[in-house]
Amino acid sequence: MNRLTEKLLALKNTGRKALVTYLTAGYPNTVETEKLALLFEKNGADVLEIGIPFSDPIADGKSVQYASQMSLKNGMNLKRVFKIVSDIRKKSDIPIVLMGYLNPFMRNGLKNSLLNVKKCGADGLIIPDIIPEESGDIRQICSELGLSLIYLAAPNTPEKRLGLIDKASDGFVYIVSIAGVTGARKTLPSNTINYLKRTQKEMRKNSRIIGFGISGAKQIKYLKKYVDGFIVASALIEIIRNSKDLEKARLALSGFIRSLRKELDCQKG
Repeated sequence: MNRLTEKLLALKNTGRKALVTYLTAGYPNTVETEKLALLFEKNGADVLEIGIPFSDPIADGKSVQYASQMSLKNGMNLKRVFKIVSDIRKKSDIPIVLMGYLNPFMRNGLKNSLLNVKKCGADGLIIPDIIPEESGDIRQICSELGLSLIYLAAPNTPEKRLGLIDKASDGFVYIVSIAGVTGARKTLPSNTINYLKRTQKEMRKNSRIIGFGISGAKQIKYLKKYVDGFIVASALIEIIRNSKDLEKARLALSGFIRSLRKELDCQKG
């Protein structure tokens, strides 16, 4: 077991839901990424998802694309992402999952990249542009290194394939709430609950954590009995973008994350 699987098991054993908060490495800058990671943990995050900026993302909406573009403009690369994670790890034991596309890992040598993921202190990987049938080599290396490899499931995923994704994943399955890209949304599709009920039936191995479009406590209240946790990304980036300065951003982020944590821990609803 690694920090991620231990944390998710501990949450399940105590009947609590997981809160996964997202940061793009290097946004709004490198130093602030580390500060925000610690801030997120202090205010109730259970897991950090740290995005590796990429020029041609296939799953990211406008908010994450913007953060990635700003980060790349500031010179962010895979080596610097590893340094950020290593610096966070010196101050925190919170589980860290890196989210990135396959190209940067392959460009730097797949095994060498995954070794560096392990060395920097990350616990798992989300690689949106791979599927279980065509990533056995990555899964094998991750297994040898004790890294969790997390696959995605979508609303149009057939029942039998949900089981396959669950079997291939380790730690949790990323339940994509919509047939589309990331981005905070006020409402989710009308069939979301039916979709989540299907995942409940077909996925028994891993925690099921929903992301894409999660924008606040109301959505958490509406969906929390159907999943094991929530991933919040674009809503956090938008708070940073819309704040006049970093101090105000930190205050707004702290309050927002606490509101999510409060709803997750609320036994009513």
